[in-house]
Amino acid sequence: MKTVLILFMLGMLSLAAQPKSKIPKVGINVSGVELTYNKAKKTMTLIANREIMRTNDDDMYTVIKISKNAELQIIINGESLPSDESYFTLNGHILESFWVFRSLRRCYCDGDFYPATGINKYVFYHINPGEEYILSVSNLCDDKYQTNYKSASLITN
Repeated sequence: MKTVLILFMLGMLSLAAQPKSKIPKVGINVSGVELTYNKAKKTMTLIANREIMRTNDDDMYTVIKISKNAELQIIINGESLPSDESYFTLNGHILESFWVFRSLRRCYCDGDFYPATGINKYVFYHINPGEEYILSVSNLCDDKYQTNYKSASLITN
């Protein structure tokens, strides 16, 4: 009986020691902002490097935007205007003496961007496979002029 018990315990220890299979995360990186999709949990995580928010101009903001399925821009007299509602938007800047941020959430998500404490992460829930999310990062001056626009697409498969 002791032999059976010892063999059972050794079998359990060997199962616990085996590495767990990882489901690879799919992700994109745009200008220091990372967006990843976890298929097993059906979540998407946005992590922003706070250094891209640093500026010494009060009128310059960094805009991080996630659009679902499409991102359209209308340009009128050189001014770029979004023509669709975003899934998620975060804009703000970090100056020497203070920081200002505003987020617009039209989705199920948790998280915040606090440069002082290093919390710069949002987790989005109920992400269905087969959808496309466009991550864009740009600078916005005087709430009108958009510069340094970069974007990438993430398809959740």
